[in-house]
Amino acid sequence: MPLPIPLVTNMTKEVAPAAKPETQDNLWTKITNFFELPDWVKMEEFQSLMTKILHVLIWLVIAYLLLKIICRIVKKVTQYKMSPQASNLTVKIVKQLGFIIMFVESFSLLGFDILTILGAASIIGVAVGFASQTSLSNIISGLFLVGERQINLGDTIEIQGIRGQVDSINLMSVLLRLPNNTFVRV
Repeated sequence: MPLPIPLVTNMTKEVAPAAKPETQDNLWTKITNFFELPDWVKMEEFQSLMTKILHVLIWLVIAYLLLKIICRIVKKVTQYKMSPQASNLTVKIVKQLGFIIMFVESFSLLGFDILTILGAASIIGVAVGFASQTSLSNIISGLFLVGERQINLGDTIEIQGIRGQVDSINLMSVLLRLPNNTFVRV
C-alpha cells in the first residue's frame, strides 16, 4: 500500500540577508590574508610579483640605454644649431623628461593606477608652484638669459664688484670662476 503524501499549502522559503558590498581591504588585511593562503597559491602570487619586478627591471635597463642614446643624438644635433648653454639645457630637459617617463611607466607595469599618481603629482606641483614663486621667476629669467644669448660660456663679466669667467649658465643661476679658481654662483 502506498504511503499518503502530505499536502503542504503554505511554503515559505527563508531568505538569506542581503550581502554587504565588499569594502576595499587595507594593506594589513591583504598581508595577513596572504599568509593564510595555501602554499601553492602563495607561490603563484610570488611568481607573479617577481615576474612583474623582472619585467620592470628589464624595461628600466632598456629605457635607460635608449635615453642615453637619445641624449647623445640631441647633444650632437643641438651642438651645431644652438649656443653651448642652450644645447646643455636642451639635453638636461630631454633627460629629465625621459626619467619622468621611465618612472611613470615603471609604476604602470607594476599595476599601479597612473591617473591617480599623476593627479596627486599635479596637485602637489600647483602647491609647490605657489610656494616657490621667486624660484619660478629665476627660472624664467634663466630661460631669457639662455635664449637671448646675452652672455656665453667663457665670457668675462663683472657683477657687483665680482669679476670672473662664466663657467656655466643654468636656469636658476650663473656660475662664475674667479681668478683665484674659486666659484661664485650668481
